[in-house]
Amino acid sequence: MIVIFLVILLYKDTKTLFELAYLLFSQPKIKSDAVKYVLNQFKTDLLNADKSPERVLSKEIAKLIYRNNPYFTQIEISDLDKVNESVALDFIKNSLNPKDYTFVFVGNIDIELFKEYIKTYLASIKQVPS
Repeated sequence: MIVIFLVILLYKDTKTLFELAYLLFSQPKIKSDAVKYVLNQFKTDLLNADKSPERVLSKEIAKLIYRNNPYFTQIEISDLDKVNESVALDFIKNSLNPKDYTFVFVGNIDIELFKEYIKTYLASIKQVPS
């Protein structure tokens, strides 16, 4: 998996960017409160969407076109009950290997400062064995 981080930033935010990137890769976390909020928002959205004739038609067309293939089914309210924070966190931890990412920095940057930040914050991140 290759993900490209494209960053356009102000000079004063440079160190903060690298500190946050380091934290993201080295200490990924899931906040239960945030997960509950997002799930409640999804439930509300899905309840309202199911009242829409367009959504019902769209679901039926998808079933017909994709022959009930589970990879193409639309999310249902019952699917939200299957969310498991520890499984999600394990997935995130296994996906956050810095060697799988390409970082692209654009703008008027201080090359020497960036080299120092890259050595300090990005190169020091523990890599997950492939």
